[in-house]
Amino acid sequence: MKHATATSALAQAAGEARLLARRLGPLVAQARFAAAALVPGNHGRRRVGMGENFWQFRPYRPEDGSRRIDWRRSARGDRFFVRERELENAQNFFLWLDPRPDFDWHSSPGLPTKRERGALLLLALAGALHRGGERVTPLLSGNASPGGAFALDQLAIHLFSAPPEPPFPQNGRGAYILVSDFYEDPSVWRSRLKAFQARNRKGILVAIADPTEVDFPFAGRLRFSAPGGGEKPLVERAETLAPAYRAAFAERRAAIRAIAGETGFEFAAMRADEPAAPALARIAALVRGPR
Repeated sequence: MKHATATSALAQAAGEARLLARRLGPLVAQARFAAAALVPGNHGRRRVGMGENFWQFRPYRPEDGSRRIDWRRSARGDRFFVRERELENAQNFFLWLDPRPDFDWHSSPGLPTKRERGALLLLALAGALHRGGERVTPLLSGNASPGGAFALDQLAIHLFSAPPEPPFPQNGRGAYILVSDFYEDPSVWRSRLKAFQARNRKGILVAIADPTEVDFPFAGRLRFSAPGGGEKPLVERAETLAPAYRAAFAERRAAIRAIAGETGFEFAAMRADEPAAPALARIAALVRGPR
């Protein structure tokens, strides 16, 4: 019964992600992911090749054949010209969703877990990327996820089967989108991202937190416990801990953001209770990069 419930929740998440991806697909596709430093894929390669965008006119050569002549441009003078397009390549996007039990947690049954919200954002982004002709690979199988009606369902299964930590960067170039709460010691993430930096691999860190982890709204006599057990001592006046907790939370976030900057990664912070569409739009803006 537990497996059936998990399967149903997974199918619901995939369905919701598919609808969200359909709404935001044009936003992502229109940008054409122009930031070469972040995502070296389907954008202009500044040279002649297969693509949709005009690159340049050049004088006609006999080996071109008459069908390649651009008659409108040629009519302006006494020479024939050929229209050339700019080479474009599909991008590779590698996705990882933190599988730790601590990440699969929420403070209220009415909220998604941090992991569920991360899965929704990754699946929606993957749907938009597929429609833009990009390649999406979960950091598990090593194979690009297929297109078609069941792509998101299959990708969701792979995402929920991720290894405990991001695998060493893949051989192919591309952008890595890593989703976690990043509550492990910053030195752990510095070591991981240094391995990516050593191979000139970049991407985006998406940090997702439960609203209670950000706001610390507790007051009165409480006993805290960690996900999966490990009760803490009883606290008589929880509100007295709030200032120190919030300062520590901000310090940890700042440390991860700094490590991301040092290693060539972008950083985005999300809350599990915020609407998915604007959160996805912020990730898409980082994927597009500066114009």
